[in-house]
Amino acid sequence: MVLQKRFQIVPFLSALFLVLVLPWTTQAEPNDSPWRQEENGCLNCHLTLGGRYGLVAQEWQGSIHARHAVACADCHGGDPQASTSEEAMSPQADFIGLPVKSEIPQLCGGCHADPERMGPYGLPANQLKEYSEESKHGRLLAEGDENVATCYDCHGGHRILEAQSPNSTVYPLNLPQTCAQCHSDSKLMEPYDIDTHQYESFRQSVHGIALLSEHNLRAPNCATCHGIHGPSLPGLGELLDICGAECHPQTEEAYLSGGHRSGMAGNLAAPTCITCHGRYDVQEADERMLLGDGANHCGACHASGSPEGEIVSTIYEEISSTASSVAEARALVDAARLNERNVDDEEHKLRQAETRLMEARVLQHAVEIDLIQGKTAEARELSAQVQRDLQDAGPMASYEIQAVLVMGLIIAVSFLGFILITVARGVVRG
Repeated sequence: MVLQKRFQIVPFLSALFLVLVLPWTTQAEPNDSPWRQEENGCLNCHLTLGGRYGLVAQEWQGSIHARHAVACADCHGGDPQASTSEEAMSPQADFIGLPVKSEIPQLCGGCHADPERMGPYGLPANQLKEYSEESKHGRLLAEGDENVATCYDCHGGHRILEAQSPNSTVYPLNLPQTCAQCHSDSKLMEPYDIDTHQYESFRQSVHGIALLSEHNLRAPNCATCHGIHGPSLPGLGELLDICGAECHPQTEEAYLSGGHRSGMAGNLAAPTCITCHGRYDVQEADERMLLGDGANHCGACHASGSPEGEIVSTIYEEISSTASSVAEARALVDAARLNERNVDDEEHKLRQAETRLMEARVLQHAVEIDLIQGKTAEARELSAQVQRDLQDAGPMASYEIQAVLVMGLIIAVSFLGFILITVARGVVRG
């Protein structure tokens, strides 16, 4: 019986091997190189060298390329199995040494533009096309400008890590600093008339704080707005699609239906996202933007007392008064919860009120007073219900304390009675 059970587990172990082990042994390599690390004369030699020649070998050993056997000769040419360094780096061995910067995208594209090679790793094969045809970097490189970024400048040379690695130069938390290596260099940016304060502005923005300080990976980084391998400055239509489609779809929908967009169609002066919120220095939006005439405030375009200014004032009163009402209800619910009261019903109503307030704030972008007032009226009524419910219920915390005391007294009396009965029985028996 035991022997039979042992034989029954053999098919299970065989299946487990096929599922867990076999895929690793049969996974396609991304290149045709026959060299393995133990046969790599380039690596073995460079590991004995000091300075940068030894460092590049050490960096490569920790790279994603080393893990998948993309070796020195695949990028630099040469013969890793040669017996002498002269023979290994000879023209006859197709040694190219340090790649020419203008040729780096094509060199990387030799693998990364090949769908068959990239397929096993789930990587797209269109990066070279995007870089060459869509990006400002690629177009300028094709014109002979070698000050622009190539694959090497963003991903590194020898210690290339997968993009999902927290140590990768293109990991979302690290990408802004990677871009800033060039875009914060005033001397490098001067010929292109590009401002060099983007990184610092972004770092202090609501987006930058969420990403860099709070490590919120859902927050936008440079690539979210500018693209990855085809980076460019978004145009008017693209800007709306990026801010809306990527992160703020309801806000975009409201904006497109409102007077700022539909009422000024074709007008280049029509405000867009960056007109009111800024580009790299986006701050947390609140009702204060509806006040004053400073930059990014409604009064910068709509003078106080004008018909448009009156609409702005009405929107401000609706939103701010509703926000105060919701905040008062929230304070009451939180205080009641601290007093150990059951506020599940009130919490449900309050969350509905907070949702209506959020919807009203979104509808500001449509500049439709009736729609905004409909949402704010609902939010205020729900907040008022919450406040009435809590006030009508009275000091419920005291009631709960009294209930606990009564229960405690009942338990104590019952226990005392049990003791007395036990003692009495003992006396009778004695």
